[in-house]
Amino acid sequence: MPAKGLCFHSMRTARFGAQRMTDSKRKAQATLGAFFSGNATNTGADAASNKAPRTTAGASSSSSGGKRSEWLKRGEPAVSVMVRTRGIRVGDPLELSSSTRVAAFDFDSTLVETLSGSRFPKNPGDWKVFNQHVKPKLQQLHADGYRLVIISNQAGVDKTMDKPKAVTVRGRIDNFVRHMGVPMEALCATQKDCYRKGMGTGMWDLMASTTGQGLSVGGVAPLKEESFFVGDAAGRPKDFADTDKLFAEAVELDFHVPEDFFVALPAAAAAAAAAPAPSSAVSPTPSEEASDRDEERDNTP
Repeated sequence: MPAKGLCFHSMRTARFGAQRMTDSKRKAQATLGAFFSGNATNTGADAASNKAPRTTAGASSSSSGGKRSEWLKRGEPAVSVMVRTRGIRVGDPLELSSSTRVAAFDFDSTLVETLSGSRFPKNPGDWKVFNQHVKPKLQQLHADGYRLVIISNQAGVDKTMDKPKAVTVRGRIDNFVRHMGVPMEALCATQKDCYRKGMGTGMWDLMASTTGQGLSVGGVAPLKEESFFVGDAAGRPKDFADTDKLFAEAVELDFHVPEDFFVALPAAAAAAAAAPAPSSAVSPTPSEEASDRDEERDNTP
């Protein structure tokens, strides 16, 4: 499906109730194709994301020639979605997934929280892992052949990719993925359109498409019945919204909340996730280890 059609496709397939969309929102969504050109712009790697990963990618991947993992934009003139193609760090050789199984996650309050305790992150280093089970769980999913994808609403991002808020979002995701040591993709909806969770399924459609500028070009399309989504906005009394749950229902994915998903692994799986990296893994250089120590001191409240 051409990239321009993804927005319209997501609007046709989204099953949100009529009470969740006003007539003005429907009219606004109907015009999205006019500016969604599908142009891709490489913004380059942030300095913090260019450190060597602790482990190499393993399951469900294949080479994509000379292409590299990078941040791209979708939308013109305003960025509608910021996209991180698959890899452990930006600049690594691009990896194409050969798996039909997708493990998709919201980012904030699901994979990470702010280190500062602030509601909104202050800089690329303002994050901490949601709990101690996140890393072994992601590593086990990767070993089991799942394609790992972050799908996040980021409406606070400016309309270009070089403003401070956009740099903070990209830097936090890059740093998180590098510390997890497994290849991940990310899609961040920056506008209130059909790519935004709660308004459509555009981010899933863009990730799943094997044509045009979809992220599955050269790989395989995911199967919904083999995939799932984890998010914190589930409509519970303590939640700020129910957009994650609605998104999963619209795409027809199994849905989990992070408190129930990120729990201790069975003993055998935990041992496998904690096993030493293979000899082919890329080891950090002394300068990178020193940089990591500096980063840890900077992130200490």
